This record gives sequence, C-alpha cells and structure tokens, in this order.
Amino acid sequence: MKIKWTLFLLWMVISLKAESEQTVSVANLIVNQQFLAEQTNLALRQVGHQLLLLEGNDTTSIAPVQQQQASIFLLPIAESFNYDTLPFLLHSALADLGMEEEYYFVAVKDCSTDTLILGYDVRQFNKGRVPCIGRHQYANCNHIFVTFPNRQQVMESNNNWLYGGLLTVSFLGIGFYYFLKNRKEPLIDKFPKKEPISVIPNKQLITIGNSQLDVANQLMYIDNNPVTLTFRETKLLHYFVSHVGQLLNREQLLEKVWADEGVIVGRSLDVFVSRLRKILKADASLVIKTVHGVGYRLEVSDTSL
Repeated sequence: MKIKWTLFLLWMVISLKAESEQTVSVANLIVNQQFLAEQTNLALRQVGHQLLLLEGNDTTSIAPVQQQQASIFLLPIAESFNYDTLPFLLHSALADLGMEEEYYFVAVKDCSTDTLILGYDVRQFNKGRVPCIGRHQYANCNHIFVTFPNRQQVMESNNNWLYGGLLTVSFLGIGFYYFLKNRKEPLIDKFPKKEPISVIPNKQLITIGNSQLDVANQLMYIDNNPVTLTFRETKLLHYFVSHVGQLLNREQLLEKVWADEGVIVGRSLDVFVSRLRKILKADASLVIKTVHGVGYRLEVSDTSL
C-alpha cells in the first residue's frame, strides 16, 4: 500500500513539473511573439523611411507603426509614394532582420475611405509577378497593412497544446494509478531498453579558402565559427563562390541574385557586397575585389605560404 501511494505522489510531482514546463513554454512563446512584433515594427519603419526618401522627402517624420492584432501591422503614409518600390523595400527590410522566410501579404488602402487600392502576396513577389506594378497611386494618404497569418496560427496551436498536454498527463496518471491498484503481482519492467539513436546533421558544406558555406542553413563557418547570413547574402555569396576568380559584371549579378524581386535596384548590390566584405574580413584568404566600371571578383589566396 505504501508503494502505491508513493507512486501516486510521484505521479503528482511529475504532473506539476509538466504543467510548470508547459507554462514556461507558453511564456517563452509570448516573449518570442513580442520580439517578432518589435522586429516587424523596425522593418516597417525602415520601409516608411525609404518610401519617403525616394520621393525626395527627408524631413517628414514616420508615423508610428500600429499593431492591430497579433498578426496585422499598419504603416500610415501621409502622402503618395512609388508603389513599384514597396515589394522590394519590404522584403529587404524583413530579410535584414531575419524574417524573409515568413509568409505575409500586403494591402494598401485609402486612409480616408478604407478602400483597397493595391496589394500583393509574398508568393507572387517570390515569383516576380507582383500585381499592380506601374499603376497610378490614387490617394495622397495611404495605409499599408502587412499581415503575417501564420503567427496567429502558431499562438492558437500552442495554446491547444498546453491544454491538451495537461489533460493527457492527468488521464495517464489516473490510469497508471488504477493499473497499480488492481495488480497483485510486483511491477516488473517487461519492455526492452532501446539504444539511443545518434543523429548526424546532413550539412552540404562548400569549402572556400579557410571557410565553409552552408547554403541550406544560411551559415558561413570561418575557422569553425558560424556566422549567420541573410537569404540575399547567402545567395550572393554562393554565386561568388561558384565563380571564384571570375570577373562578374554588375548586370550579371543583379540578374542572377535579384531577378526574383520584380524590381531591381542597382545600389542594393553595392550594399550587400559591403556586408559580405565585413563578414569575410575574418578569413584572410578571401577577398571581394572591385573592378571599377565592370563589377566584382572573389579571389582566394593561400595563407599558409
């Protein structure tokens, strides 16, 4: 009888422990959601700044970004802007903060009538088929809505997991208690032990100089130290690595790396090359050289000499 009650108390401790861990998990989810919201806010403010700057306006302050729901963000723009540049600017801003893989869609509305004027889905952007490109902007005051529908689904599924997990632990504990109560023979472990399964990461690493490039995971290993890259940085560096020592002209790089943007902005190439140079400073064997008036070339030297 003492053994049964001891096991029952042990189950109670395990149940409370599981509930505590699930509560911590939900707390971590809330923190992550807050972090995503802050990152999204920064990205949209960057977009607003660039849109006004392209219109020659460098004095008007950017209106605060409004988070209307967990997955919906509003960027007010108090004047007309060039819609053709919006998809590229938004995607680049999200990529800079590591959110380029998130699914989202955009709606531009007249702020006075709430009428939908323009809009697109990120899947259309990734295929280079953004609708309404080149169309006239009808309003001088616009509301840009950016929605991340998967964020709401993640929150709901985690809440369901919390309640479902607690119910499962409770039913298993009750069943286990009555199972012990009705057994007359000693409890014997009849289940064979399983050997642990070792998981070996399947990394496709490309060795270049003293570094390795992991395209799939957007990582650059320099002296075995991982450096996280953005999607566009990875794509540009991969193209350089695939053409070591070759002179790559600007038009070629823009076509191969930015063709899926729909709108190609030449100065973006210079910005991303500058970022890669800062990353590659840690590897003395790698250097991206500029050939003025033509393009760039990735050179590899032997540092062991």
